[in-house]
Amino acid sequence: MSIIQALFGPSAMPPRRTAGGGGAFRLPEESHGAARAMIPRGTVSLSALIALQSEDEPVEDREARRHGQDVLAELAALHKALLNDTNGVRDLRPLAALTAELPAPARDPRLGEAVAAIRLRARVELARYSTG
Repeated sequence: MSIIQALFGPSAMPPRRTAGGGGAFRLPEESHGAARAMIPRGTVSLSALIALQSEDEPVEDREARRHGQDVLAELAALHKALLNDTNGVRDLRPLAALTAELPAPARDPRLGEAVAAIRLRARVELARYSTG
């Protein structure tokens, strides 16, 4: 008896390969029920995971994250409009307003770096396409 069998029982040992038995990896049959029990029944949305992650986050960080996502959505809309429309640039006032209101996070340094990068990108796009 090996040390693995002594610690975890005989089912912990993988089955022996036989000649011509194929190279597929297989779990012992009794482990299928345990594996299925670990799979969540419902689909977990990304927004639910983000909400759980940000529960202990300060209000300033949540606001910075939300505003940053809003600025990114406006930038995506601008890029989409530029790709689809050859007659000119869409109204930049919403992007300018969101960029001006973009708060700095309170605690999370990685979020601070992301917000700074978003702000810079928005300012570059505003400078590039503003008519003044």
